[in-house]
Parts: sequence; structure tokens; C-alpha cells
Amino acid sequence: MSWHTPSQFDKELLANLRAKLSPDLLALAQYTALASRIEPLLLRNMRTAMMPASEPELEHQLWFSGLIAARSSLDVLLNQGVARLLADELSLRNDELTKVWTLTQRFTAHWSALDRLELKLRYHALQQDQNAINQGVQEALRAIHQANGEPDRQLELARWAKKTLPSIAAETTGSNEIAWLAQFAATTLGATSGWTKLSANKPIPEWLGVRSLTEQSRIGLQLRYAPSLGYQVLECLPATDAAINLPLPTPLPARLYIQPENASEGFWDVINPGVRIKLPHPSRSIELRTIDGKRYQLHAEIELPTDDENRQAVNASYLTHVKEDEELARHIAAQLAEQGIQVTLLTESPTEFNRLKSWQNDSSGSKFLRLWTPAAQKQWQPEDWEDYALADSSLLLRWQQAELPRGVAGAGVVDWDERLSNINPIRQWLSGQTITTETRHDARWLQQALSDLGASPRLIVDGIDGPATRQAVKNFQTQVKLFADGIAGPQTLAAIEQQLALNKLLKELDNPQTTPKRRLAIGDQLAELGDPRKGVGVIEYEVIEYAPQVQALLDELDDPKTEPPRRLEIGDQLDAMGDPRIGVGLDEDGLPDIDWVEIPAGPFIYGENKDQKTLELPAYKISRYPVTNRQFQAFIDAGGYDDPQWWQDLKKTEPEEPHWKQNNRPREFVSWFEAVAFSRWLSAQLGYSVTLPTETQWEKAARGTDGRIFPWGDEYRSGYANCIEAKDDDGSFNLQQTTAVGLYPQGDSLFGVADMAGNVWEWCFDDYEVAVDPGTNTRRVLRGGSWGGRPDNLRSANRLWFTADGRGDSIGFRLAQDLP
Repeated sequence: MSWHTPSQFDKELLANLRAKLSPDLLALAQYTALASRIEPLLLRNMRTAMMPASEPELEHQLWFSGLIAARSSLDVLLNQGVARLLADELSLRNDELTKVWTLTQRFTAHWSALDRLELKLRYHALQQDQNAINQGVQEALRAIHQANGEPDRQLELARWAKKTLPSIAAETTGSNEIAWLAQFAATTLGATSGWTKLSANKPIPEWLGVRSLTEQSRIGLQLRYAPSLGYQVLECLPATDAAINLPLPTPLPARLYIQPENASEGFWDVINPGVRIKLPHPSRSIELRTIDGKRYQLHAEIELPTDDENRQAVNASYLTHVKEDEELARHIAAQLAEQGIQVTLLTESPTEFNRLKSWQNDSSGSKFLRLWTPAAQKQWQPEDWEDYALADSSLLLRWQQAELPRGVAGAGVVDWDERLSNINPIRQWLSGQTITTETRHDARWLQQALSDLGASPRLIVDGIDGPATRQAVKNFQTQVKLFADGIAGPQTLAAIEQQLALNKLLKELDNPQTTPKRRLAIGDQLAELGDPRKGVGVIEYEVIEYAPQVQALLDELDDPKTEPPRRLEIGDQLDAMGDPRIGVGLDEDGLPDIDWVEIPAGPFIYGENKDQKTLELPAYKISRYPVTNRQFQAFIDAGGYDDPQWWQDLKKTEPEEPHWKQNNRPREFVSWFEAVAFSRWLSAQLGYSVTLPTETQWEKAARGTDGRIFPWGDEYRSGYANCIEAKDDDGSFNLQQTTAVGLYPQGDSLFGVADMAGNVWEWCFDDYEVAVDPGTNTRRVLRGGSWGGRPDNLRSANRLWFTADGRGDSIGFRLAQDLP
């Protein structure tokens, strides 16, 4: 995460948080703002050192507050713009800043040398101490020199530089050290992100021993003046299609430094086949430098324009389209002409108009209306959408609600209709004015975007700012917190666009056909947007912030004093509200939303009494909850019982209705065969294998590594699970039915897995005695006890068996996933 200069959004976010959070909480955040990440121990130590009279609860409040931009099980990251604002305020109190910095260094002494160096560079950037920054970067360069011939170490250093450079770039003046560090990282990784523009445009010093760890490539180049456009372009072509080839030390796309003839300085740009780079002024020769500093000269015999020709090209307007939309484009051009707007038609193709973001708008530049239709969407495949970024000189003209290349809206998006209802925004933009937020994102765009994010019911009822819409938005608080400043405010729209971009990238990752090269690019984009995957360090848009009435029920569940009868009522109330908890229902694609819990590799105690032993398992994942009625119904609705591929070698039956039909209760009356068929179907939908857990996987997830008898400890505790307590005088509760999943958080296992004791017995993949073929109607293992059993049956090591075709209102299942 970059330690960047705060944006207006960051300032408004902090102002909003000041109105909501306590002064003590903001003070604790300020004291931790110098750290690049916040670990629990650092948080505890900083609180006790700087705020000795405060309560430990303050740490929990900060950990889950809106100040946090990224959260994992090991640490959290403050929103970096807000962190910088807090640090700037702290720097005004010099004595206090010195004390906090001293404590921060002490509490991070166990960090790696590179992490401590990043911490120091951030502090020196805050102090605007250029000499100290250069000294720190020199330390990194020495490490790079010492790693010469060690590819793994070089890769580690390059990734560190990629993470650290944005933290100091805004506070530095150009220095050889920083330019060399950026050049090293860009060359080693083949990176093209914004920080690579810090690179030197001359050869890397030999003593650094830098070499690319990625594949090399070539690109064709052509320098020509395009009279139809009114300026000169450097055209990038496939190497096989051009007479002039440029060797590159990294894969495509790649950074290239371009300096036209007679120009005092050049500029970095990203090249790829199909890119056309607009040059600042016509030239017969340009100097090119690759990211490793090698120089080349490109010459061309061209007729340069006269001053009269240049003036004729000023303020030309074009309507670009794919070949399939030629007739539609003519029709729209005619309608525009009737409104006094003259445009010239241009046909788009990968070689002519692949990256209009390279054609930046200037005071005398042309304007491009880009016709975006289902045909254009088909030509520009999703993996190319990141390259379909619109420059300020381009406006997207959408036809028939074609799906947008989200997150790259450039000057704006206008929906075209035959009634010409959006003609004024087009006039506004062509005249050089900025299109307003309401124009760029109309009600239809917002409704589609929110629908893509799972908003239900329909939110835009009576226009963007209608009273019914405002009430619908107010009620819609069970999804990510997007509405920072109203449904059409700039912060809200930015949050929606960013979340859509994240969702698109994650779907690409889930697609097994996505190429390794594309996955590498997606990884870099996720890092820049804020990777939302668990354990990666992610932007979490307040995903645990529920509607007040939902949160009140969840708070009751968190209270150990809440008795089981009340927990039963809460589960049914949540079901009536559409239970928004993660892992209980379906995702935006209508598939079971499984909340996976990763169980780390290592030894654990298995079994009990004379059969107890220590086993070792690799890391794996297990679902937090048993499969619910709503999730299993998705299998039925998808024709799961009618498709023979899910039932190969299994005994197929017709589905049986569950005894208790609430959507958020565990599915019961499910045989072992049906559970296996469900897991096969879900594997095919997700693109990776999920199964029933083995006995060893189930038991480790339930009892942890220390051999505890129950998930929570060695003694049964009344009210910690759904079972019959009264028979053995272990308590007074007997609900005589299942409850919604996850209603006993105090009874969760060491790893946070819920319902491992009571509620329903759970199928495991194993046979009770020996391994057999899947289709054999033999005895299969059940684990965990149920609502109809005594507390002693809830022991994590307790085993039960049932025939594989057996069903019952106390038998369900959960899922597991092996990790590569």
C-alpha cells in the first residue's frame, strides 16, 4: 500500500470518520500511523505506552473500524491516505512524533531487514528528508549488488522495491539512486505500473548485476504522420508485421522512453502491438530507450505538415466504431449532424485504435466519440478491457446497454437513444466542458452496477435522488458499504467502480482458461486496487457492517449469556430478513456462498483413549458452516438430480424435503451419496475441487492441535451447542430441532469453524472401517453429534456410522478443499 499524498477523497473520509469515531480511537490510529502494517502486539504495545489509561477494547475497535483499508488474520493496514493525514498532524507535535517513532522502531525490531528499511523510508518521506531517503535507497542497492547471481533474492528485492517506491516517490526529487532502484525492479519484474516512470533512461550500472527474470520480446515500430488525425504517431505493431523490430528485455506490454528530435526531454510510455503513441510535435527522428537503458534511433522519411495543415486539424471530431457497426454509426452521425454536430467516421481495429489512452487531449486536440455496442464488446475481449482505457479526448457512446469496460471511463459514458435525450452532455463535452457525475453515471448505469454487486431489491426506484430511492439505499446496508456520499456522489461512484473492477479481475482468476501471463497482469492490478482476497492484505469496504436490525441480532448471538431458545428465535428472524451473513446463502452468480476457513499444515492430536495418536496434515480449507437449505436447493434447481455426471458410481435417489425448511438451517435428510453428488456439481461450477472432509480433516478443524475434547475446551459448557442437555444434567436446554447455522459463536473451534458440535451429524468421506469404492452402500462416518444427542456425543473424537444411503433429520454435511 502506498504512503501517498492524501487525495480529496481521503480528506473527506477522515472528516466523516472524525464525526463517528471517538477521540481516543483516532489518537490510537495516529500513534500507529507510522507503521506500514499493524500487528496485534504492536497495537497493544503502542496503546499501553502512549495511552496507559485506555481500555484494551480500544484495540478491537480500531482493528474493525472504518480507518482500516486492509485486514488479514495477522495484521491490518490503515487507509494510507488517512494514515498520511494523521501522521502529518502528528508531525506538528515534534516531541510526540519523536517518541512515537522511537516506539515504532522498538516494537518492529523483529521485522525483516527489508520491512524495517521500508518503515524508515516512509518516515524519512514524512520528514521530507531527501538525504536520508537516498541513504536508505543506497542500502537497498547494496543488497541488490550482493544478490547478483541469486535469482530468488533478486526477485524478493524487486518485489520489495515495487511495493516501496510509491511510498516515497511523491516526496523525492529525481536522484540516481531512486531511478536505478525503479529501473532494477521494472527490468527484473517486467512491470509497467506508474512507479516504473521513476526509472533512469540510461543503462543500469553494471555493478548492480541486473538482469530480467522474465522472458524477452520484440515489437515492430513505425513512425508516421497521419493527416486524418492531425499529428504524428509512433505505431506499435506485431514484430512479424513490421520491417523495424525493437528487442525488449521484458515481455509485452513494456515501458519505453521516447524522446523526439530536438526535444529537451522525453517521456515514458507503455508499448504493445496496436498502441499508437501521440508525439508532442512532428519529428523525422526519435530516440528510444528500453527499460534497461539501451538506446536506439528510429528514422522516417515523412512529409511533415505545414502550419496551415496543422490548423485544419485543430478540434476535429470523430465517431469511431467497429466494422460491424458501420451502418449504425452512419445513422448516429446523421442524427448528430441534424443537431449541428459534425463528425468524421473512423473504423476501429486492433491495429488502428487499440489504446486511445495514448492520445491525450490537449488544447488543440481532436475529440473521439467511441461507439460501444455488443459488437464492440465482442471485438474487445475482457482481457483487453484494461487496455481500452479512454483518454480525456474520448467519450464512450454506449448503445443498447452493452456491458462497459468498467473502471476505465475516461472522459465519461453517455447512453445513446433515438430520442437524443443525452445530446446536451455530448455538446457539453465537445465544447471542452467536464461532464458532470450525473451525466457520466445515469440511473440505468447505477442500477446495473448495483445489481452486479448483488443489490436486492431494486434500489433506484424513482430516479437517482428520489425519496423512494433514498429510502431503498438506506435500507440496503447488508452488502459492502458503498454509499459514502449518497447514491450518486463521487465517493460512492468511485467505490462502485472500484468494486466492479475487483469483481471482474477475480472472476478472470477463477476462469481456468486465463493464461499465466494474464494472471500475472491481474495480480499487479489487484495489488494496485487493493487485493480483496483473504490473507493477501485486502480492501474490505466494511463487509461486516450490517443493517442496524441485523447487527442487533448478531450482537445478541455474540453475548454468551444469550440462551439457546433465544438463539433459535434469532436464527429464524435472520432467515426472515434474508440472512445476509457470509457463507449462509448464495453468491451473486446464484451459487452456494461457501465461507472457507484455512486450516494450517502441521501436527495435531487425533483420536481418543488407546487409539489417540499424533498425525500430520497439509494445509486445507473447510467450510465455516454446514451446507444450508438454500445452498442445497441451488443444486436441485440446477437440475442436479437429473444430470448423470454428478451421480457416476453413486446410488441416485429423489430429493427428500428437509424437516425444517428455513433457508439458513443445515440441510438434513441428505444421504452420503447426495452429499458427494452435491460436491461434484459445486466443483464444476467453481472450477476447483471440493469434497466431503476426511475424518482427519474434520477432527483437526474441530479440536485444533492440542487434543481438546470439545471445540471450545475439555469440559462441556451449557448453551455452547444445540443438543439435549437435560438427560445428563449438563444443562436445561432441549430445543428438539435444528437451528440456523452459526448461532453459537462461543462454541466455535480454535480455527473459527462453527457448529462442529451439535445441530446435525456431518458426513465424512471415509468409510467407517476400510476404504471402499464410492458407490458401495457401506457404512460411512458421521461426526459432531446433533440436536437430538447428549453432550457426550458431541466429543470431537467421537465417531458414528450410518449406511451411505441413510437419511435423517439429524444428518447434514459440510465441505472441504485441498490446497495445492
